[in-house]
Amino acid sequence: MCSNQDISNAVSPQWPPSIDAAEDLSQHLEDCPHSPSPSMATGSFYTDTRSSLSAFPSARSAQHPRLPQEMIDSIIDHHHADPAMLRTCALVSRSWVHASQYHLFYSITIDGPATLDRFIAMISKSRLRSLIRDLRIKGDPNTRRPQNWIRKLLQKQLSNRLPRLHTLRIETIEWSSILGVDKDGFRVFTQFSTVGTLHLFGVEFPDIDTFRRLVLSFPHLSHLFLDTVSWDSCKTHGMLPVANMTPRHVAPDRIEDITLANRRLQLASVVLGRSCDTESLIPWLQRTSLDLCSVELPSVQFEEATLAGRFLKGLGSSLQYLRLGCKFDTAYDMATHIGERIDLTQNSGLRTLNLVVSDLQRHVLPWVSPLLFQIANMNVGRIVIDIWLYDPNQLQTEPWKRIHDHLKTLTRRSVREVIFVHRGLLGEREARRALDGRFPDLVGHALQMQYRPASYVMNWRPKHLR
Repeated sequence: MCSNQDISNAVSPQWPPSIDAAEDLSQHLEDCPHSPSPSMATGSFYTDTRSSLSAFPSARSAQHPRLPQEMIDSIIDHHHADPAMLRTCALVSRSWVHASQYHLFYSITIDGPATLDRFIAMISKSRLRSLIRDLRIKGDPNTRRPQNWIRKLLQKQLSNRLPRLHTLRIETIEWSSILGVDKDGFRVFTQFSTVGTLHLFGVEFPDIDTFRRLVLSFPHLSHLFLDTVSWDSCKTHGMLPVANMTPRHVAPDRIEDITLANRRLQLASVVLGRSCDTESLIPWLQRTSLDLCSVELPSVQFEEATLAGRFLKGLGSSLQYLRLGCKFDTAYDMATHIGERIDLTQNSGLRTLNLVVSDLQRHVLPWVSPLLFQIANMNVGRIVIDIWLYDPNQLQTEPWKRIHDHLKTLTRRSVREVIFVHRGLLGEREARRALDGRFPDLVGHALQMQYRPASYVMNWRPKHLR
């Protein structure tokens, strides 16, 4: 019988769960005679419908009423980010195993040779490989040496072993130390037919052509997230020729390059976060992604505003969700005349506008009001404003009075929700009290507040894009 010590040893605070977590859970399922047997616990891994797993009768079920299996699954779903609770639930009953392991193995992180070996051993078991939906490959940011374990991982034909993988995250990696600029090394990514979401964080490419070849290698990519992605803007290896070239009179080894260069991405959403070369990325997106529904530009700098404005204008009515933040610390005149650079009136299909107000100082706030004025005659239903509050008096400045007037007018038209996402150090109660005092006309009608720590990542998108 399982002891309390057995269960506590299986609990790990790490999220996403590591490969050690997966091995520990499997071992405890085998060692504990009264816990669900591994064969029964994994009998339904090949199906997505967790509710199809019948509730096994027990001796107590005849005396005490049992919760429906759908309700048990729903309760377990609420603990998606709590691996300790999920591990405990997996050892309670056979009918709890599938829902618990569905979340435990949903996201896996590989961050070195040790976890790679355990991961390869784990996916050799067919009952576990189909549970992995999100794979995170994290390199060592403190080393410049070649990380051969990543090359080894990519050579394992993961596309065949992870049939339900839909999200791939690559973090803190110097690309040239893995595959160099050899174009044959990208063919492994063309086999990921199920991957629709790609996250790149802290990845350093030798040149922009290498980055573009990686993105274009995924055949069904629909969501692209970039944060702190860099390359040498003065360096190119000529891997991708100029767009609109034709294969006529071209060497056979260059035909693949031309095909990729002329290929258009079927992206539904794109996020250009911090430290991204927007001067190179935006023109490329304009040529390859014409039907974007969701765009996030949370940190538009002074010199990038005009380029960003042309990009958004070109999307027209296809744009449904926009998350925009402007940083004009030393450009007060530009902040007050933001409408000359960014014009949202052409985006008639916009339904959700998320403004990132990371600096609440009086001289950098004037960019908010003109954008709210632009959507006055549009059918925008939700406005989300990210703010960092440290003092309630930050909301008592003149720019916030104008923001209040615009929000009051918008809620009388199409806007149904005004959501403030507070990420600052001010307590939740104090922040809510300050917002209620600043926007008394919206209290009880459209005003909502979400308290999120600064490290919390929240993506407000249309449901079909999440």
